[in-house]
Amino acid sequence: MVTFHHPIYSTSVGRNEALLREHIRPVLERNNVDLVFAGHDHTYARGFTNTGDTPTKGLRTGPVYSVSNSGGKYYTAAPAGDNVWTQNGATQVTRGEGVTTFQVVDVSGDQLVYRSYLAAKTAASDTSKQPGELFDEVVITKYADGQKWVTEPGVAAPAAPAVAVSAPATEAGSAVTVTGSGFRPGSVLALELRSEPVPLGGATVRADGTFTYEAVIPKNTPAGKHEIVAVAPNGGEFRVGVTVRAVETGPAPAPTPEPKPEPEPKPAPAPEPKPAPAPGTGPEPKPAPAPAPAAEPKPAPSGPAGSGHVPGAMQAPTQTKGEAVAAAPVVEDGRRQGPREGAASLARTGAGSEAIPLVAVGVVLLAAGAGALAVRRRFRRA
Repeated sequence: MVTFHHPIYSTSVGRNEALLREHIRPVLERNNVDLVFAGHDHTYARGFTNTGDTPTKGLRTGPVYSVSNSGGKYYTAAPAGDNVWTQNGATQVTRGEGVTTFQVVDVSGDQLVYRSYLAAKTAASDTSKQPGELFDEVVITKYADGQKWVTEPGVAAPAAPAVAVSAPATEAGSAVTVTGSGFRPGSVLALELRSEPVPLGGATVRADGTFTYEAVIPKNTPAGKHEIVAVAPNGGEFRVGVTVRAVETGPAPAPTPEPKPEPEPKPAPAPEPKPAPAPGTGPEPKPAPAPAPAAEPKPAPSGPAGSGHVPGAMQAPTQTKGEAVAAAPVVEDGRRQGPREGAASLARTGAGSEAIPLVAVGVVLLAAGAGALAVRRRFRRA
């Protein structure tokens, strides 16, 4: 409520507060002030700006402007059909000349009731009412979403916004249909599950003031009584109760063991390459193994004593001066053999690998003996 001395809409002849209408009225209208009280004109009038009128007779919106007289001084009221109100887009609902009034305002819940009582009047007063009687009345109804209705006596305000659910009892995780009516058309409502606020979504109000929204009750909602709340843009709240039942479940299935991941085979580490030895630092070469010593020849069996003949061996022949030393023939079976026949005979007798070296040694010895004999003969001759 706002109150000041000079009125936005003057009621007496010759009064006009143009500056107030230019600068103050827009602020009052923009903020949808409920009641604007003024005096100064010593007459009575109550009305509204025409922009707040509706097609329903006696139903309006916007601020209520009231001008009253509380003293014993009275002015002449401007004509009903041509005054500051009618000249500036406003309407007088009630007017009085030659009257003194006082106003009483009662606020209860979402309603404000304005009442004006007649305190005194002159003989020239334009009312038949007597002092002490109700002179004027109007009701302002304001809902939590910011909607305001101004109603004249006998006119009901539109129903308050309300929400409802399709199922008053449901289970967590299930869907319910939330509906609403009486809301400001075009407004967007936020829907929440209470007590701890849990957002359910948003709904846009249709042109007829209704909305419909499918809301899902969260699965983790505890069993018990809850509320679904529609929150208006101005913060107003509209509630409807809902009971969430406990979800009946059977025994929990045994947990499935999680498969253990197989270890990945680790690749064998690659052998580290050994660095090549620097020249001159490598291992010394091993000497070649020595050849096996040759087997010593076995002594041949001696022949008859003093004969100097070895059976199966070549005899050193005697050599005269100028003669070459020839291989002694081999005697086999009492018969002398030549060198070739002797070798063949050796092969036949199976002397084998041992006989051949012995024969070689014998040949050497015979040659040495023959050489020594020749030296000796030369020495004797000399």
